[in-house]
Amino acid sequence: MTFVALGLLVLAALIVPWWALATALGQRRRIRHLEERLARLEREAAGRGAALVAVPAPDAPAPAPPPQPIPFERPAAAAPAPATTPPGAPAPATRAATTATPAGRSIEQVIGGLWLQNVGAVLLLLGVFFLILWGYTSGRFGPGVLVVAGVALGLALGWRGDRLTKSVPAFGHALIGVGLGVVYLAFYLGHFTLHALDLRAAFALLALVSLGTVATGLFYRSQTVAALGVLGAFAPQLLATWLPMQGFSLAPLQMLAYLAAVNAAVFALAAREAWGTLDLATLLLTTSTWLLSYHDLRWGWGVQAGLCALYAGLGLAALPRLAAEPGRVRAVHVAVVTLAPLAFLAAAWPFIVYVTPAAGGALLAAMALAWLLAAVWVEPRRADEQLWRPLIGAAVVFLTAALQRAVGTESTPMVWCVEGFALVWIGLRWRGWLRACGYGVAFLGALRVFVMLATDTGWSNDLMPVLYPGGIRNLAALAALVATAVVIGRRRAALSVTERTVARLWTAGVNLLVLVWSAVEASHLAHALHGTGGRWARPPSITGLPAAQEMRMLAPVVTSAAWVAQAIVLLALGWRQDEAFLRWLGLGLFGFTVVKFVFFDLQNVDVFWRFLIAIVVGAALLAVSYLYQRRVRLGGGSTPRPDR
Repeated sequence: MTFVALGLLVLAALIVPWWALATALGQRRRIRHLEERLARLEREAAGRGAALVAVPAPDAPAPAPPPQPIPFERPAAAAPAPATTPPGAPAPATRAATTATPAGRSIEQVIGGLWLQNVGAVLLLLGVFFLILWGYTSGRFGPGVLVVAGVALGLALGWRGDRLTKSVPAFGHALIGVGLGVVYLAFYLGHFTLHALDLRAAFALLALVSLGTVATGLFYRSQTVAALGVLGAFAPQLLATWLPMQGFSLAPLQMLAYLAAVNAAVFALAAREAWGTLDLATLLLTTSTWLLSYHDLRWGWGVQAGLCALYAGLGLAALPRLAAEPGRVRAVHVAVVTLAPLAFLAAAWPFIVYVTPAAGGALLAAMALAWLLAAVWVEPRRADEQLWRPLIGAAVVFLTAALQRAVGTESTPMVWCVEGFALVWIGLRWRGWLRACGYGVAFLGALRVFVMLATDTGWSNDLMPVLYPGGIRNLAALAALVATAVVIGRRRAALSVTERTVARLWTAGVNLLVLVWSAVEASHLAHALHGTGGRWARPPSITGLPAAQEMRMLAPVVTSAAWVAQAIVLLALGWRQDEAFLRWLGLGLFGFTVVKFVFFDLQNVDVFWRFLIAIVVGAALLAVSYLYQRRVRLGGGSTPRPDR
């Protein structure tokens, strides 16, 4: 087998340089021919312009003003302006105007010329893959013969593609890419299935093909060449995940080394050419290969560190080129930077869950720091935020996941709400994108708080209401959400119209969450006072009401009282800040409390609580009505501010 490997290396060393030299010489001849043609056209255009300037108009006493310079290349759709030809001068050559291609024909050309080419190239790669497997399993050919034949076929396809680039460039590039993919398949199968190459020789040859893919893609300036060459590297492992094939199972360390060898070509092309489509395809293929190969944890810290470096390269390799180029960043590059953290989390999550929470949080925090440093590096190099935003967003995603692993599931809502408040507070003083990230993180925290309140886990009758561990965490999360609404409200005048709407929706959502929290804690208080084993429960009385009935009466009473207090606070804040939206929230909450009292409380409480609730709620409504009428009489609040 070593002899076969040495023979292949010698064959590649003999063929590839001469092929590359011949191709380079051919390209140099084409470039020289184009330069000579360009110089000749420029001389002819300059000569015609000088002749037109030198000859005056026939009937004018003074020379006519010189005509406008003739453009070097006139658009096909524009009709040439009539010009006076000097006597005896040859008439300029005219070109037939080319008609525009209809929209239907251009779509047909895309489907028939491009899509069929790409699909056919992929199918050709798969066909060669199965052909080599068939030749090996049927015993018709030896392993060494199959490897050499695969390499020869790939080189032949590459040579033919190079010839076709002169007449049909896109098709020729596709054939070159297929040829590189076939060579990659031959070397890959030569070790993992045919066992004709040992591990060191196989990886050396695969690395050589990767470098050849880089050089070929750069030489032809074609993303298709590189994409098809890289696809041939991923095809065997992806096919082995859903087809019954033996010999394709790799250990995590071997798989990581294999993916690193494949992606080395992508990193180089990303740093040199910033080919976003190739980066995105490779990111998705790498993640799919890893996820389909390992459904559970099979690796340690060494492999995990390699995964971190691999995904950092996939997400950040194109940044130097993108930061140096002016103009708008393409959406595909933004997608790569945005999806790389999510793909990493999907691939590494079994390991992150397996290790201790502190270790998993530290790993994710390190990735957050890497993306944050990349954002700090990019920020002064581009005047816009097209790269800075996805990098900061990725850092926030990593930080949010790190906090979840570090503090545990129970404290996650509180920590996320605090993180969201911090991002919004910083964003109000720096960048709006940080506010958007803060809204998103705090919203996730609010959803988790709502779920925990709805399930009402973590409390028992022997605990104190509100001040039990879960209640303290919920109270801290609500405080962070309320603080977020407060800081947004104070700077509302500096916000856009859209963000003001978001701020109002946020305030309404936070108040709704406070309503749910009040109802839950009122139920806890009722259970603590009258429930079996309650913290302050009295011994059962023969003459008194049953404990269950007392709980059913006390909970709605406390809930209504808390809602009335919240409505009063909203009205007070609305009057103080001259904010009509807060006052409307308070009025709406008063109305909701009245509806609750009429349709629910009257049916579940006794006569004592009925008249008490009616008196308290009625007195509160009358007091609010008095204050409103008094403010109108004194001239306050009659005319709302235009920006409210």
